[in-house]
Order: sequence, then C-alpha cells, then structure tokens
Amino acid sequence: MQRSIIFRARPKSGDVGSWVYGWLQEVDGDTCYIRNGLAVEECWTATAGQFTGLFGSDKKRIYEGDIVRITTENETWKELVYFAHGAFIIGAGNPDGFVDLCGQTEDCWKDVRVVGCIHDGDAWR
Repeated sequence: MQRSIIFRARPKSGDVGSWVYGWLQEVDGDTCYIRNGLAVEECWTATAGQFTGLFGSDKKRIYEGDIVRITTENETWKELVYFAHGAFIIGAGNPDGFVDLCGQTEDCWKDVRVVGCIHDGDAWR
C-alpha cells in the first residue's frame, strides 16, 4: 500500500485560519513542529491532524479533525473524522457505533464532502 503521510496544523504565527502542511516532526506539549522541505513551522498541537488518504467527492483531501457532510440516497448528515481503534473513523452521532471511514466512502455513500473542521467555529451549522 502506498499513500501520502501528510499532517496539517494551525501555525502559532500568521493568519488564524491558515494551515501548515507537511511531516509531523516533533510534539512538545502544546507546540508541534511541521516540516515541509527545509522549512519547519511551529504550530498548535491541538490542531494537528493526519491526512486520511481519502478524498471527498469534490476531490478535497479529508484530514483527521475534518467535519464531513455525508449524503446517501435517503439522508444527509455531518460527522467528525477522527483516529481511533487503529483506523480513521466517524460515528460520534451514529447510534450503532463507529464506522471505518476507509471502508465506506465509495461503496455506500452517494456524496462525501469536507464542510469544515473542529477548529472552525461555525463548521457544524
């Protein structure tokens, strides 16, 4: 299996809504360091999330911490993407438990789109 292992996090300096992308180099308390080439950026650990290896219906990358809108033939709802039980999963609002995100996107769901992330104040609207 070959996939890109990429992280993103909010930088401690710069635009509040911006992201830094690259490799998670080190975590030191509330600070993590993201490396992209020769550049290393100091970021907030709480905002760090890994690329799941999956893309939404609109070809946008899905990261840990993203909120996705899922549409089936019968319904539409939002879920948080997170890492637990050795997989990227959703299911905080699923009464039947969590669902492995990787096993579902193409087979069962008509449309999956990133609509925000947990670090955006209005993503659940």
